[in-house]
Amino acid sequence: MCGRFTLRSRDRIKLKESQTLDLPFEARYNIAPSQKILAIADYGGGPNAESSITSCAIITTAANELIEALHDRMPSILQPDSYDVWLDPKTDPAVLKKMLAPFPSSKMRSHPVSSAVNYPENDSAELLVRVDAEAGTTASLF
Repeated sequence: MCGRFTLRSRDRIKLKESQTLDLPFEARYNIAPSQKILAIADYGGGPNAESSITSCAIITTAANELIEALHDRMPSILQPDSYDVWLDPKTDPAVLKKMLAPFPSSKMRSHPVSSAVNYPENDSAELLVRVDAEAGTTASLF
């Protein structure tokens, strides 16, 4: 069985790669506390529960103007008024395809964050505070 669903997503951390350092950046969506991104899933495939495979994938699209400085693609972000349309199994595929456009840059913001975000043992809201340069690093030009 295959289907469409959404994933809650408020923040994304992405490394800006350069020749001198990799600095993580937070990208936040400004329209909802928990923005949703598009995903697909496949359940089953085997003759019994032990051999079944459950998998999912986040759908990506070309990066918008804000994100393209960090990466060439980004998650497909769904506008809140389109949640029901995406989830409806009867929605025309042409309508679904239009939903895959890059999310507007004007509804997002991004800034550098501490490299401490790269370690799973660090779990704090302070990880998302803007950091323009860390001790021992070269300041970002982004």
